[in-house]
Amino acid sequence: MLKGSTRVAVFRVKERMRLGASLKQMHTPSGKKWFVVPGREVDPDIARLVIAESDVHPSKRRPLPRH
Repeated sequence: MLKGSTRVAVFRVKERMRLGASLKQMHTPSGKKWFVVPGREVDPDIARLVIAESDVHPSKRRPLPRH
């Protein structure tokens, strides 16, 4: 079971993605990092949890629309 703060972080990332943002891994001077674009950096553990969600479309890294 996810801790409360982790669950909230996953929810926030997925909500931004529902509004049109995408989750992307990008190269930075300090190595590869995950970002919500447009938006900001996402913790790698949170990115892995979001990608593992069943409603995230793998080619676009976006959740499917709500029904």
